This record gives sequence, C-alpha cells and structure tokens, in this order.
Amino acid sequence: MILLSTRTKEAIKTALAMAIAYAIALQMDWDRPYWAAFAVGMISLPAAGASLRKGVLRLLRRFFRQAGFLVSPPTLSLGQTTGAAKWWERLRYRNDLLAIPDQLGTWAAMVDQRKYVRGSPGQLSMLITRLHMLSHRLQEMFEARRNPQTQFLVDELSEDIRDWRLKMQELFQSLAEDPAAVNPEALQSRLDRKLAQFEGRIKEALNKAGEGQINARDSENFYRLLGAYRGVTEAAVAYAGVGGRIDWMPWYEERF
Repeated sequence: MILLSTRTKEAIKTALAMAIAYAIALQMDWDRPYWAAFAVGMISLPAAGASLRKGVLRLLRRFFRQAGFLVSPPTLSLGQTTGAAKWWERLRYRNDLLAIPDQLGTWAAMVDQRKYVRGSPGQLSMLITRLHMLSHRLQEMFEARRNPQTQFLVDELSEDIRDWRLKMQELFQSLAEDPAAVNPEALQSRLDRKLAQFEGRIKEALNKAGEGQINARDSENFYRLLGAYRGVTEAAVAYAGVGGRIDWMPWYEERF
C-alpha cells in the first residue's frame, strides 16, 4: 500500500477538480472552458481570496491600459505606415478587450461579494456587464474607423477627433490606475459638451463644403464614426457609474 503525503493528496484532489470543472465547462459549451479549470486551480492556492481580488484588479488595469493604447491618436507623419509588429500588437489588444470581461466574470464569481462589494453584491456583476458593453462599443468604433473618409472632412475635423481621442485615452489611463477614479456625473457633463462641440463642428464643415466635395456615402461614413464615438463615451460613463459605487480599498489589502 502506497502512503501519500498530505501535500500530494491535495495536489491530486486539485487536479481532479480542475479536470471535472473543465469537463463541465465543455459540456455547457463555454467559449473558453479552460478558464473554469484555471479558476479551480486559483482558489486552491493559499490566500486564494487575496489572489482572486488582485487578479481582478490586474485584469481591469490591463483592459484599460490596452483600451487607452488603442484609442490614442496616431503619431505617424503623413505618408508613414504602421509596421507589422505594431499591427499585430493592436490586433492582440483588440482580442484581449473581448476576452478580458469573460475572464473577469469567472474570477469575480468566486470573490466574497458580501465582504468586498459595498451595497448590493450585484454591483460586481453589473460592472462586468458594463465592461462587456464598453468592449463591444470599442470594437464598433474600430470597425467604423476602417471606413473611408473624405479628405475634406479629415482635414477640417482632424483636431477635434484627436482631442476626443486624447480625452478618452486620459480617462482609460485614470481607470487603469483606480477603478473609482472618475466622477460619472462630471464625466458625463464633460463628454457631452465635447460631443456637442464636435457635432457643431461637423455641421460647420458640411455647410462649408463645396459642391462635389462630400457625397452621401461620405456623410454616412462620418456620422457612423461619430455614432461610434458617442457609443464609447456612453459606455465609459456607464462603467464609471458602477465602478464608483464599489468600495475598492479592501481589494488592495495584503499587497504582494
């Protein structure tokens, strides 16, 4: 008869639990079943609660740092092109923005929400839902930016677009440092003013355009881009509104 140490027994139990979790996730047709096994492995670690909380914070930081990078204004001079390495980096970040909310949902489900979420425990689930929404609005913006834009509107409104992208980059950088860094009411007011100013500038540019400079497709593409910017703005405000209601201070306890 083989006698196993306690440490070996625990390792075997953890491996079996991970295999069972993975099998259940496969049976339920999850998009990423391996996260179920990974979650089981995480909660088996010592000080698992602290590890989970820090894991959630790290994923949030990663999401907003990557979002800030993707909305940042281009730094290329006219005529330059983005290299293959930069293109692949942007593509990887875009895919990450879609995957991170799912990862957060798996980890956050195991956090003691009664202890670490002030008010309604449902706030954390709502936060992840808002993050999903922001992720998809960003994807819509990336797709809208791929549509051809008439050079006249680009020349007229490039500074306004750059200013909006800088504002969103600063917002995402702030949220990467502190999930509750932004006052949602002040943010809503500030971004509404910026978008109203932007829309006014578009009307001025359209009135200024000469005959034949802008066709119906040009206008449609540009207004689709404006709608995508508004969608990202509204999703960011919605996320900030939920994030500001969570007491994040206990999440930072017992730092590595």
